[in-house]
Amino acid sequence: MREVKAELQRGIDEFNAGEWFEAHETWEEVWARCGRTERFFVQGLIHCAVAWHHASRGNLKGAALQAEKGARKLAG
Repeated sequence: MREVKAELQRGIDEFNAGEWFEAHETWEEVWARCGRTERFFVQGLIHCAVAWHHASRGNLKGAALQAEKGARKLAG
């Protein structure tokens, strides 16, 4: 569990530094090992990271779609 928390935090740090693709990759590793309830939350984080990655590359349609998916998952 400690390792998962450290990886989750690493993804947060990457996201906050604008390293959205890296955060996505880190959180996918976490997602693969989570239980069902936690997986939904981590998927939401992944969608948000992908949304910001798309936005940074000018893909606003893709960003909006991913942000919507992330918001739905994070809302439960």
